[in-house]
Amino acid sequence: MSGDTRLVLIVNHNPEIVLLLDQVVNDLGFESAVLANDSDWQTDGYPALLAYVNERAPQAVLFDLPPPYEEAAATLLRLIGESELAERQWVVLSTGGAALDVVARESGAATLAKPFDLDDLTVLLERATSLDPVAGGGTDAAHAAG
Repeated sequence: MSGDTRLVLIVNHNPEIVLLLDQVVNDLGFESAVLANDSDWQTDGYPALLAYVNERAPQAVLFDLPPPYEEAAATLLRLIGESELAERQWVVLSTGGAALDVVARESGAATLAKPFDLDDLTVLLERATSLDPVAGGGTDAAHAAG
């Protein structure tokens, strides 16, 4: 599946954050789509995420890792490992530092700890949406900011 190389999927539960992330994605020249990861995200959200990715194949997924962080990280890693989600570029945001480290180490996803600078997010999104597979590979905020 070739996918829509101009589409970034935003997965977040906070409407104000969604608006901000949507603006950043649009300012970079990409279309965006939004899926909520509310309190039922592990049971209801992941099937919706998988279905959406299979249908539209966004180039990148901007995912806000919600609490409980360790459980969320384990679920996200399991899902990435067993689906077409592994073919997407991931930028994972979270305040759950240790869980965020696990996601970066085990999936190669780009990660960014909250609170973050919008310039760092922009760098990660530009890398994740690059058509160059090396530039689109996972990194962390320390590398992105450096």
